[in-house]
Amino acid sequence: MDGQDFELEKARLLSLAQDLGFDEQSAKKSLDRLISLYGRGNRSLWSFE
Repeated sequence: MDGQDFELEKARLLSLAQDLGFDEQSAKKSLDRLISLYGRGNRSLWSFE
């Protein structure tokens, strides 16, 4: 996944988290933690459909 696609998926996941009631800062912190644990290369983990 290239950088632009990754940032788009990240934005979609953050938007979904906010739609589900998570505050922006907590959602961003949680997503950043997942990315640090699993890396950016795991396409199936970061794909939003």
